[in-house]
Amino acid sequence: MVKTKLGVSVGLLAAGIYFIGLIAMTPLLLAAGYVIIMEEDAWLRKSAIRAVVIVVSFAVLSTFLGLLDNSTTLITNIVQLFRISASTADIDRVIRILQMILNISERVVLLVMGFVALRQGMVRLAPVDNLMDNHM
Repeated sequence: MVKTKLGVSVGLLAAGIYFIGLIAMTPLLLAAGYVIIMEEDAWLRKSAIRAVVIVVSFAVLSTFLGLLDNSTTLITNIVQLFRISASTADIDRVIRILQMILNISERVVLLVMGFVALRQGMVRLAPVDNLMDNHM
């Protein structure tokens, strides 16, 4: 079992980083920054970066949904152009449902990635892996 400079296994540290991603962005960035600067294990570094990319990706998606939520009047006017009956309450409800689905999906992905990381495994997430491959 490969150990980190902290004395814990690389799998446990990677899992911890994914689980920290469930809590907040700042501790995640600090933990990932530590791994990138101090640790030499390539798998651990890649896992730390993946955790950050996953959390940032979900934050960007959530921001886009927030933009939609802020523009419900515009959406309602566009829908009414096509003579379809829609109220802002219906659009708000759909956006809230999408945001809840997004939040649940983020938590499930981070939990699964954390538990898989305990065994030093990796679940392939095509959008995240493609982004990392293109920029690393």
